[in-house]
Amino acid sequence: MKKTILATALPLALMGAVPASGEETMTISPNGSRASRIGPTENFTGNVLVDMLFDVDENKRAIGGHVTFVPGARSAWHVHSTGQ
Repeated sequence: MKKTILATALPLALMGAVPASGEETMTISPNGSRASRIGPTENFTGNVLVDMLFDVDENKRAIGGHVTFVPGARSAWHVHSTGQ
């Protein structure tokens, strides 16, 4: 029982640790606080809405989004220049 409590308490304690200088920080946005945008026609056919989850910055070369497809919409053939 003591091992179970220790195994649970240690990760919880570490979650509150402050990152060392120079490490990446996290920005938390409330749900719905970022505006949806219409998906670009070069990547989609039909109407899609894109809710960006994160954008490119100096530490990342990728973006992430939640895409909602209306009936009949599809992902158009496209490539990702920096990989997928």
